[in-house]
Amino acid sequence: MYKKYLIIGGMPECVQSWVNNADPEELAAIQEEIVSLYENDFTKHSGRVSSGRILQVFRSIVPQLAKENNEKFMYAAIAKSARAKDFEDAIEWLVSSGIAYRILNVSKPEYPLRAYEMLNYFKLFLLDVGLIKHMAQLTNKSILLSDAFSFKGRLAENYVLEQLLPLLDYSPNFYAFAQEREIDFILQHGESIIPLEVKSGGNKNAVSFKSYIGKYNPKTAVRFSTNEYLVNGAITNIPLYFAGKIFELTGWA
Repeated sequence: MYKKYLIIGGMPECVQSWVNNADPEELAAIQEEIVSLYENDFTKHSGRVSSGRILQVFRSIVPQLAKENNEKFMYAAIAKSARAKDFEDAIEWLVSSGIAYRILNVSKPEYPLRAYEMLNYFKLFLLDVGLIKHMAQLTNKSILLSDAFSFKGRLAENYVLEQLLPLLDYSPNFYAFAQEREIDFILQHGESIIPLEVKSGGNKNAVSFKSYIGKYNPKTAVRFSTNEYLVNGAITNIPLYFAGKIFELTGWA
C-alpha cells in the first residue's frame, strides 16, 4: 500500500480515480492535467511575481531532488546565470501557495532549532509524491518491483515530509554537518533535538546517521525504512507506511 501511495499520491481526484477504476493510464492523465493546471495558474495568479520564474522554479524541483548530493537548492540549476535575488519571490510564491515545501538547514542541532536556521540554505519539495513520480516519468513497475535506483530515496523523503507536516505546527529542518554528511530531517520535541533518517529500502548502512549519533549522542533517533518496527537503544525504526504514527510509536504523543 505504501508503494501504491508513491504512485497515486494524495490528490483527491487521483485517489478517487484509483478507487473507482484502478487504471494506471487514467491516473497518469489526471496527474498530467493537475501539473498543467498548476503551470497555467502561475500566469493567472502570480500578480507582481514573474510567472515565468515561478514556472522555472517549479520545473526545477524534481531535477534538484535528483542531484546525487542533494544538500541544498541551487539557483544555478535553474539557469546558468540565475541569482538568488532573481528567484526569491518565485520561491516564496510557491511556498506560500502550498505547492512547494521549503526545509531549512540548521547551523547546529541544538535547542532552540529556530535560532540556528540558515535562511539561504534550504531544500524544496513538492506537495504530492504522486506528482513527483509523474513529473520524473517514473514507471509504476519500477516503484513496485525495484529498490535499485537512487531517486526512490527522494520519493521516500518527500513522502515522509508529507506525513510529518500535518502532525507539526512548524516545518522540520535538515542538518548538513560535514562534506557529504546529512541528516534528512531534524525535529525539536520540547527541548529535545531528534534526527530522522529516511531509507527507501531496508539497508541500515546509513553513514551520516551513525556519524551524527556518534557525535551528538541523542536520546532519541528515528529511522524510517522498509524494516519492521524496532526499538534498539536510542534508535527507533519505523516502517515507512507508519510514518504518520511517529508520535505514537516513539511515545511522544
